[in-house]
Amino acid sequence: MVFPMTIKMVLYITAVLLLLAGCTPGPRTQAGRVVVAVVDGHAVEPFEYYVYLGEQKRFFEATGGIDIWYASFGGTDAQTQAKLNALRQLALVRTTAEQAYLAGLVLDAAALAEAETSARAHIAALPASLAADTGSTLENILPVMQRRQLFEAMYEEVTRNFMVSQADFEHFFEGYVLNNPNAVQTVATVAAVNREGVSAAAPRSAAYAVRTAMSSPDGIGEDHGFGDSVSVTVTRDLANSGLPAGVIAAAAGLGIDQVSPILQTADTYYIIRIDAHQVANVATLASSALEEYTKLMRDEIFARAYQGWRDGEPEISINHEVFDTITINDLRPDLSASID
Repeated sequence: MVFPMTIKMVLYITAVLLLLAGCTPGPRTQAGRVVVAVVDGHAVEPFEYYVYLGEQKRFFEATGGIDIWYASFGGTDAQTQAKLNALRQLALVRTTAEQAYLAGLVLDAAALAEAETSARAHIAALPASLAADTGSTLENILPVMQRRQLFEAMYEEVTRNFMVSQADFEHFFEGYVLNNPNAVQTVATVAAVNREGVSAAAPRSAAYAVRTAMSSPDGIGEDHGFGDSVSVTVTRDLANSGLPAGVIAAAAGLGIDQVSPILQTADTYYIIRIDAHQVANVATLASSALEEYTKLMRDEIFARAYQGWRDGEPEISINHEVFDTITINDLRPDLSASID
């Protein structure tokens, strides 16, 4: 099972709370075990680390596609960022799971079954050679997934009493609409003057006459009286009206009741009057905005709680001798295994 809440939460908390500036070199082994890093005193072995790295891989590629690995974030390449995020995420989940234990939260049968399903799915998705080399067995992976289920349970416990503030949501919704390119539709009157159908002596004069009529308080209607060479239509969504892209772009900055200049294409003069701006599919948009707003607010509540559970930032000691050899490509299918 993918835990989108966990991924988004670690990115949010990373921005607000966590830094890796204090990372120090760690031991290669601990009691005979290969160690990727030590996080808050806990030795992270490869089998556990790859659970979190796999989730980061899915998140990065879902966000930016396979080409995301050519990007960089503040001077850090995407792969290194994903690897560091995996350690931050691990710290987040472990700390939260400990708090869940202290709060007396116990996984029910459904959550335990979900943890086992997730563990088996993770092992099945690993290249066989990687699973063998890291000791990624059900015995090792199941406790990792159970802690992740405890994280989910604790998140719900901490944030379940959140109540939406109507005033705050309305303010959020205004910004949501402005930032959603498909949220607002422009209603416009569009006059098209066929340059081939107008007398060759005065094609532009006809366009000027049409524009003058459109600029008047009464505007212009379909029964405009300019003849068959001029068509007038009303579009409810200018951006998706099918007009030439350059014509749409030229009218994009107009305000209500403003009329465009005469816009010329190879065979047509266009004149556009902006009639109104309206929010499209208000109910659907409000529903998606409410979902995003609620998630954002609950994440903030949880982030404050998480900060209160810690004395400071996670203590992360990276064993670069192991950490630096790990790559995203480790998680890609072992194609050689299928070749006879």
